[in-house]
Amino acid sequence: AQLLVNGSLGGNCGRAGTGSEKSPKLSSLEMSRVANGKLKEAIAALCRVLGGLGINPETFRQAKFNRPEATAEFWKLLCCLLKKVCGARTNDPNDENIDAQIRFVKSVLWYYGYGSLDFYCLPYDGSQGSRELLLAFSWLLHTQRVLEKLLEMNKIRVGDEISVCMASASC
Repeated sequence: AQLLVNGSLGGNCGRAGTGSEKSPKLSSLEMSRVANGKLKEAIAALCRVLGGLGINPETFRQAKFNRPEATAEFWKLLCCLLKKVCGARTNDPNDENIDAQIRFVKSVLWYYGYGSLDFYCLPYDGSQGSRELLLAFSWLLHTQRVLEKLLEMNKIRVGDEISVCMASASC
């Protein structure tokens, strides 16, 4: 860890920097590792926010590489997410076949203005296109403020009863 001392990055914690010291530069490999670690943390946090929708970080990794095993999970995620946010009747997506989920998601994203033609050309059997679904998910988060809407829906309101557990540290 480097400290900001007198407006410059100093490599030595014990003395103030004069600005003439050369700070060690991170190699591109080290920068990549740092960025990758932060990305993993962000995806894990996103999965916690989406906890009730059954998505996990591994599904995101698989979709990044366009793996077919992530496709059905992403259709289900998008379907559940859109039904929650749109206030649609809350059918259990496990009760719906993949074709119905896909038709619902495509129609809602069309309504919202999602413009990727590749997305609308994905097959109705849910066999491929996990990377395209990841892009649609990202677009939805950004343009429709889906996370903010979910958090607003799930926040504790005045008058709600909650249980509080206090732990005491006795050393």
